[in-house]
Parts: sequence; structure tokens; C-alpha cells
Amino acid sequence: MKVSWLVLSLMVFVVLMSLACNNAEETDQAVVQLQATVLAMTSGQISEEPSASSGVAPVPLATYTPFPTYTPYPTLEPLPTLEPLPTLQPLEPLQTYTPVPTYTPYPTLVPLATQTPFPTLEPIPTYTPYPTYTPYPTPIPATATPTVVPTPSPTPTPYGYEGLSTKTGVVSLGSNGLQGTFAGIISSPGEFNTYMFDGLKGQSVEITMSSSTLDTLLELVDPSGTREMRVDDAAGGTNAAITRVLSKTGTYLIHASSATSGLSDYGTYTFSFTLNPY
Repeated sequence: MKVSWLVLSLMVFVVLMSLACNNAEETDQAVVQLQATVLAMTSGQISEEPSASSGVAPVPLATYTPFPTYTPYPTLEPLPTLEPLPTLQPLEPLQTYTPVPTYTPYPTLVPLATQTPFPTLEPIPTYTPYPTYTPYPTPIPATATPTVVPTPSPTPTPYGYEGLSTKTGVVSLGSNGLQGTFAGIISSPGEFNTYMFDGLKGQSVEITMSSSTLDTLLELVDPSGTREMRVDDAAGGTNAAITRVLSKTGTYLIHASSATSGLSDYGTYTFSFTLNPY
């Protein structure tokens, strides 16, 4: 009985030591050695004491199976300290988009045609007829006195005017008569050409302006600056014609132009002129 309590005490001591050393990997071998020592001591005591006290044969102890070597869990590394995300700045509100207004270009202005002012007309000097010739009395009966034909005084050609008597293609018919045909041109819209001639009161004049590119217009102005006649179309066409008996003696003007003022109303024309002899 004494041996049993000793064995039990040793076993309790071994268990306590095992529990104390269970968490340390370095003490596992020491525990195994301690257990072996306890078993050896216990076996020696058991084999000696019974033989001394009684004649009972000793009972061998069961073979001790050591506890498996404890493998501790690996040491966990602490997680790295997370840095807090930076505080986000609040977004600014979007600006309201104002569309750019559509640009409307100004229309291209067409310059007005340059108007050429009428020249200042100088008054024709008063015609002084030659005095009537009175023949000396003779025994011969008097004969009829011929009528004197007045000759118009030549007037200088103003700047910008063209004398019909100087135009190529116009010839003299005698007794102050002229006749001819030539080509003219209207270079731009609103332009007009001015021709001049010297006529006598009672002379007849015939003027024609024809063109295939513009609507022609003729004006006849007397020596005092008064417009005697204006013709746009002849016989419903685009050609203009004037037939007139002159009412005064002096320098007459003829304006040749287009009857319309469109941007395409310009081009060439044919001018015919006849001043019948006096």
C-alpha cells in the first residue's frame, strides 16, 4: 500500500510537470527524460520492497507510452497598421455652359456706281445775222437776193463728251449734215456715254441705239439743257430710236445708257446717227 501511494504521487507530479511544460517546445525533451526517471525509480522500488516485506511476486508495470511531441502554433505576425485614406475634398459644382451665339456675317455691300455730273453748259452766243446786202442802184432791174444759210458757231467739246463729227465711221453729208455707225460700250451698271453735235433749227435727226446684252435708253438734250426727247424701247424690243426735228440752233447732247440698273446691265451696243443736211 505504501508503494501504491508513492507511485500515485509520482504520477501526479509527472502530470503536473507535463501540464506546466506543455506550452514550451524547449521543455518537451526534459519532460520525456523526467518521465523515464520516474518510471525507473518506481520500478526499482517496486522490485525491492515487496521482496523484503513479503513473499508476493512483483507485478511488472505497464509500458509507458510518452506523450507525442507538442508542436506549437506558429507565432502570428501582427498585421501592419493601415494608414487612413486621405479625406476627399468635396467636388465643385459644374459651371453652366453658355453656348456661343452663331455669328452672322454682314452682307457684302455693293458700291454704288459713280455718277458723272452733267457739265455746265455755256450759253450759245446770240446769232447776229449778216446785214442784208443792198446793191447799188443800176439801170438793170433788181434780181432776187439769195437766202443766207446761217452757220452754227463751233462749241468746244467738254471733258467726257465725244463729238459725233470726230467719231470714226461718221462722215459729212455737206450743208451741216452728218451720217455714220460705230460701236460703243457701257462698262459698268449705271454708266452712260454722252455724244454731241451742232445742229440748226429745222434740221431733222435720226438716232438708233441697239444691243443684244442690255436694254438701251436714248435722251436728246437741247442747247439750253432741256431734255427734248427720251426713248426707252422701240417697237416693244430692247432697242431705242429717236426721230426729231430740231427746235433750236446750237449744240445738242445725246445720252446713251441702259434703261435698268441691275448688276448685269452693261455691255456693248451699236450707235447709228444721221443729221440730214439743212
